[in-house]
Amino acid sequence: MPLIYYLGRILNCHEVRRNIYRVYIIYQARFSLRKDESVRGNIEKLSYTQWKGYCIRCGEKIVLNLAKPYCMNCWRVWNKYKNFEYGEQYCHECREPFITTRADPLCDKCR
Repeated sequence: MPLIYYLGRILNCHEVRRNIYRVYIIYQARFSLRKDESVRGNIEKLSYTQWKGYCIRCGEKIVLNLAKPYCMNCWRVWNKYKNFEYGEQYCHECREPFITTRADPLCDKCR
């Protein structure tokens, strides 16, 4: 486990842990090899709480996971092209209309 995860566990404040988790996931999504398997494996190990999220293409309610910001139907369409920079319609966390991408699924307010 990365050191930043243990720091979040030591600091018993939920909001601090949540922000540390978000920063780590964004870091993983931007600077990894951008292969779904490698990012997904790291996120599943770290997900100690499931926050509610929304599909960035259709707005359907799903589990908040920055490695999987699509519902299953939209993911199938996205998976044909696998364009990480393709513009989508909604923020993954708050469902506000905002230009997001697979690499950066959050709006400015939720970062």
